[in-house]
Amino acid sequence: MRIFTVYINVHSKSKEKQPIFVEEGFSFWAFVFGFICALYHRCWFLGAALFTVEVVLHGLLRVLESDFLTVAICQIGLSILIGLQFNDWRRAALSRADWIVDSLVAAVDSDTAFLRWMESKTPSFVRGQLPSAVEHSGNEL
Repeated sequence: MRIFTVYINVHSKSKEKQPIFVEEGFSFWAFVFGFICALYHRCWFLGAALFTVEVVLHGLLRVLESDFLTVAICQIGLSILIGLQFNDWRRAALSRADWIVDSLVAAVDSDTAFLRWMESKTPSFVRGQLPSAVEHSGNEL
């Protein structure tokens, strides 16, 4: 099971407030795509910072006339760091943007996490505990 942190925006003006689920742990897509993953998740400052770090790293390695192996090791090391820290950086960006933590959900994937989160927000009678015939006649308008 994976752990997801659920963020909601209480200041949203739209009636339908969609939560954001951020998974705990390593982000494979951030490892592979780096700053593009940050831009996809609308973390503009983080995307610009990661792009700048990558350009500076490659520029520094070029000035030092490093061989291919050194460049590859540095790039893989930077990618591992980005993959390990990306979800934490994303949480920090959401907190700065006035999103608040609503809950933590354990689930197999993000779709199941969404269903579990929605189930926790619905009244108990909707989840299968139907009122008995004594409590409800069915003819009330």
